[in-house]
Amino acid sequence: MRDRPRRPFGEGILSDDEPVEVEAPAMKLLPCRPGVCQECAVDHPPEAPHNAQSLYYQYKFYGANGRWPTWADAVAHCDERTQGFWKAELVKLGAWTEPRPEEVAGNPRLTGDFARVQTTFDQARADYDRRNQTPE
Repeated sequence: MRDRPRRPFGEGILSDDEPVEVEAPAMKLLPCRPGVCQECAVDHPPEAPHNAQSLYYQYKFYGANGRWPTWADAVAHCDERTQGFWKAELVKLGAWTEPRPEEVAGNPRLTGDFARVQTTFDQARADYDRRNQTPE
């Protein structure tokens, strides 16, 4: 028998009258399968947008940036023409999303982000080109 009320999830007990918050355990994202985009786990050419609805992409992005990704993030590595096309089509569907300014400004995890994204993109393109070379 329990003579005291249960505590809600997320609270632990140091003593009978002193609740403490319990942190959730850290999560580890397993690598995606070979041969697919290593950012979103979807099979697409490097110049195509990531799948912003991929759970793999969402959790990987969140782990790197401290916020959830948007469609603007998913197309950020694409050329302007591709970005414009995807934005126009997603706006028509009411699905286009962009980060709020407060999510980007002042976030120390985003410092130098463009260079990191460009390097990742260049590496992904080189990997894709190597995988798709035809033997001579």
